[in-house]
Amino acid sequence: ETIRAAEAAATSRVQEIAEARRKARDAFFAMISHEMRTPLNGILGMTDVLLNTSLSERQQECAEAVHADGESLLALVNDLLDFSKLENESLVLESIGFDVRQSIAK
Repeated sequence: ETIRAAEAAATSRVQEIAEARRKARDAFFAMISHEMRTPLNGILGMTDVLLNTSLSERQQECAEAVHADGESLLALVNDLLDFSKLENESLVLESIGFDVRQSIAK
């Protein structure tokens, strides 16, 4: 009987530790995604402004490269956050209509 009680207490403690770990990980992902998205959106916004100015061909290429890389990083951050949400089952899927032919043409 004492062994079963000790096993139950140990199991309960392991579950508490796992839950605390999950909460810490979720908080970290939420914080880091926000901290990364904010400057990335600033970079994307400023490169949009820059791309709408008079630039040399080389400057245009560089600004477009910065913008494309910023979009790639933002997509990566969003994917990491989505993965974290999938792991803790808090991802909410939405149904959005779309035109298959138009999507394929892109």
